[in-house]
Amino acid sequence: MSVSKSAFVAGLFFWIHGLALAAPPAREEPISINVSDARHNAVAQQKVQALRERIRRHGDVLVLLELRSVENNRYAQGIAPSASAVAQEISEFRQHMQSVAKDQFRIKREMPSLPMVSMYLREQALDAILGSRHVHRLFTVGAVQPALAETTVQVGSRAANQLGYSGSGTAIPVIDTGIA
Repeated sequence: MSVSKSAFVAGLFFWIHGLALAAPPAREEPISINVSDARHNAVAQQKVQALRERIRRHGDVLVLLELRSVENNRYAQGIAPSASAVAQEISEFRQHMQSVAKDQFRIKREMPSLPMVSMYLREQALDAILGSRHVHRLFTVGAVQPALAETTVQVGSRAANQLGYSGSGTAIPVIDTGIA
């Protein structure tokens, strides 16, 4: 079997990304909800219901929240919000959640340069988020595990090994957003 160098490089690229994106077979589908759509959009309502069912199954669920920012419109212009604006936004969100859903959530990480928070939440906290003026979007978060048995076959790494490419002595960068 002959593999061109460009095909090998493309395969290596997808193999690396496969490591980053592959997950165990039991993984649940990610859910993304635009909070302002959750009351009147049927698709968003189905996503909310799926998230409620997931919370009931697991007790709490790790989510990533994009907070609504007075400076969000600056993103469209490629300008990040100021650190003080993000800190203020996160502080207001935390106070809101403490007042309406105390003991129903646990903040895992606050992003110091982005208006984002990762947190574990229960159903009452989900209701508070859906009714909050502070949250723009919600994304479910899950641990991602490499599934080498699948990805190595998908990218044809055995063929590359047969051509003498072992990866020995090659540095492979790992890009980790730290948003989990």
